Amino acid sequence: MRAVVLVLVSGCIDVASEHQCRNDEDCVRSGITGRCEQETHNCSFADTKCGDGGFRYDVDSGKRAGLCVVTLDVPIALDPIDLKQFSDDTKASCALAGARNTSIELVSTMSQVLFIDSALAGTMTTARLALREGACGDADAMELNCAGAPCGALPYSRLIAAVDPGRYCLVIEEADPTASGGVIQLRILPSRRAAQVVTDPGGMVSGNTCQSGPVANQCAIPTATSAAFLFPLCPGKQVSGTINAPAPTDPVLSIRHNIPEDPTNGGCVNNAAGQMPETFSAPAQSVPDGLWVVVTSAAECGPFSMTYNQN
Repeated sequence: MRAVVLVLVSGCIDVASEHQCRNDEDCVRSGITGRCEQETHNCSFADTKCGDGGFRYDVDSGKRAGLCVVTLDVPIALDPIDLKQFSDDTKASCALAGARNTSIELVSTMSQVLFIDSALAGTMTTARLALREGACGDADAMELNCAGAPCGALPYSRLIAAVDPGRYCLVIEEADPTASGGVIQLRILPSRRAAQVVTDPGGMVSGNTCQSGPVANQCAIPTATSAAFLFPLCPGKQVSGTINAPAPTDPVLSIRHNIPEDPTNGGCVNNAAGQMPETFSAPAQSVPDGLWVVVTSAAECGPFSMTYNQN
């Protein structure tokens, strides 16, 4: 996984308590031209501490001052964040009153499933993660999802949301304002594709490999269209399943961990002859996991069904 480090500290760039811009030429400071964020009309400047291609709102951007603006095109590993160093300036629907928080502005250039969770190394607490549609600081930004601790007492946080092209605000908020520790380390994993998120312990789901575009490093023909399923798992959970497809569809599976395009973290399944059912079994992991099952076809695309079990 190609990781980008993101640091949530105020930058040193300064450009009126809220400077309004119309174009990039309105965002020049010390000979450096920044970017006018057209949705907010605030200036931002390139900042490597905000990741590959990241920008940071300047200090005269009102409520957005100092926040990173990150485009969701590569995986991002954030430095540990100490929520105790921030104030309580907003409240997510699943958070408690008085919880301290910070935010990151996210920009998606495509429709995709977004997977955000905490790395166990460097995390001492559980946070509430909320995703709002709209720029950070917008009073009318609508909350799309709010999630907390999916794996019991484990200090682990996770949020999954389907997003369309546009701007979003990720709010990171203390789960327990009275806790002594407030350090959490997050990773943001854009999938760059549509998918069905599967959370039931077992059952059957259906799909069609004709509906979505190809995925980089998939196990079938590189240009083959595909369908995908994301299983969010806690430690010790494993997934097995069977794909059934009518002729002439010959299913081929790409099994990936965390990122559907990463060929170094998973494997291929194409063992059954012709249109025979294809089975898979993904062993349990010792850490939380996002298991991707990408279904393509060695022949013509078409509909299929998948029976599965999580145990």
